[in-house]
Amino acid sequence: MQTVLWMGVCGLGGCQQDAGDASLTDGSSATVTGADPTGEPDTTTGESEPGAVTTSASVTSSTTGADPGDGPDTGTSTTGADTADDTGGVDPEEDEDPRGCAAPPKPGTILYTAPGYPQKTPQARISAMLADAAKQPIYSPPAYPLGFGPTAEQGVVRIAYDPQDLPDAGVNRIRLTGPITFVDGVRLEIDAGVTLVDAQTSNGSLVDWRGAADKPLRNVTLTVGDACRGEGRRKGKFVVDRQSELDKDLSTRFVWVENAERWLLESVHTLDHPEHVDKTPGEPGGGTGGPVVLFRGLTEATTPRFGVYRNHSNEASAAGWGPNQIAALADSYIGRIWTDGGTALRFESSLDTPGNHRVTAEYIFGQNGNGVVSFSPHTSHSDEVHVSQVFGVSMYAGVTIVKGEGGEFTASSITGGCVVAGDTAQSPKADVPYPGDDPSQTVIYDVSGGGVTTSGIGHSGKFVGGANGDPAVPCSLKIATGAF
Repeated sequence: MQTVLWMGVCGLGGCQQDAGDASLTDGSSATVTGADPTGEPDTTTGESEPGAVTTSASVTSSTTGADPGDGPDTGTSTTGADTADDTGGVDPEEDEDPRGCAAPPKPGTILYTAPGYPQKTPQARISAMLADAAKQPIYSPPAYPLGFGPTAEQGVVRIAYDPQDLPDAGVNRIRLTGPITFVDGVRLEIDAGVTLVDAQTSNGSLVDWRGAADKPLRNVTLTVGDACRGEGRRKGKFVVDRQSELDKDLSTRFVWVENAERWLLESVHTLDHPEHVDKTPGEPGGGTGGPVVLFRGLTEATTPRFGVYRNHSNEASAAGWGPNQIAALADSYIGRIWTDGGTALRFESSLDTPGNHRVTAEYIFGQNGNGVVSFSPHTSHSDEVHVSQVFGVSMYAGVTIVKGEGGEFTASSITGGCVVAGDTAQSPKADVPYPGDDPSQTVIYDVSGGGVTTSGIGHSGKFVGGANGDPAVPCSLKIATGAF
């Protein structure tokens, strides 16, 4: 093992942070009477938001997707939203850990280009580096929201941007055919301008955050390193490409989190596969693909906990899928999740999970999809899940609360925000890949009968199934997109 010192381009004055743009306050980055909006429950894997729900998103390229632009809007001109009422705006709270151009790595950081790692695959090389980094902790984490996230020193591995190639090209694209394995007490930093290409040939995950049955994975971080490059939604983030090489019929994930505690996952833009659709609409177990990030535990003891998941933007997910599935999570914080296609924040517990408990989420945005926030308990019991600042444009339903098969959400809430109607939503009616071409149905689709408070969500435009948000809450396209 060798450690290497490195002076980044930003450290040499080669680029500067644009005020307010390169930080985590920009919850984005990258270049990148209706039917039940959730479809039928998937009782086999619990990883799909199911059956009749099918696909959509909106990208101009199957490899890079649309460039949502640098401004505070949704980053696309194809939401089909009514723009007549375009006044107002939001002043989102500052992120607690703003990032710009990173300082040079501290002594002891292991760089991806370091000699002494003969492993044949990138994932094996990175895994070996993480194992070595754990032996020399050098990074002291700051305080993260609500006191969650890593709290102990971590060893650091850095995948640095190479200025000899263009961003997301050449050596700045790393092809992974299998999982990166983490150990306790490590931090993996990936510079903006670097893309991880998902080239798995069988079902699996690129990043394995699963602890052993009798021992949790502790104190781990996956984040951006030097954040001062990238355009649109990619700005300030590293990228994960699930489109270029991934077989649409595989069940794969970017990260699988299970039996992990004191973790931080942030500052990534994912290009999902637009054809990861359910093969057999309406039939449990007919799903392919998988959520980009999966949080899961089979018992309360193995439920992910004390974590922070934030600043994740995503594009091109099919309906029912999206940037995440939160099947089991406890005592954690979620912030600034953005998606073009699918469901932005999906609390869906499969039949074998203990549910979600004491989770706080804020600033959630979705466009051209099937839902901004979904609560789907199946047989699990969840409580104290609180989501605020919910924004959507051209979504089939803004908020969905599904009646479980014996399970339920209690003492929970979804409050505040703005949902704008459009005609490029994703419907659960047909099994078609991206993009969607259905009109928005309703603001709040609630069949749960209690346990979840919904309030303060404004609406704008024509919803086919009726606009049942709060008419007293200001809402417009500018307001819906202004928080992002």
